[in-house]
Amino acid sequence: MTPLLYKYVRHPMMTSLMVGLWITPDMTLGHAVLSAGMTLYLVIGVRFEERALAKALGADYQRYQATTPKFFPGELRTSPIRNSPTTRRSA
Repeated sequence: MTPLLYKYVRHPMMTSLMVGLWITPDMTLGHAVLSAGMTLYLVIGVRFEERALAKALGADYQRYQATTPKFFPGELRTSPIRNSPTTRRSA
């Protein structure tokens, strides 16, 4: 089940936080460093979160990953299903 914004992006709260960090009329050096650091922190955190979700929820979450962009609607992405150990053909 994918309610509301989760139909368009997998992490709408993180997306809105990143937009809030980067949209500013006056980007000072301090604000740019804060925004870059927080963005890096969010991207790393989401990577670990998605790894745990894929492990816990299995193929359902992997299908969701393959069909829904991570942060921004329309972003380019690779399909994690192709590289998944559960979908590899055994020799």
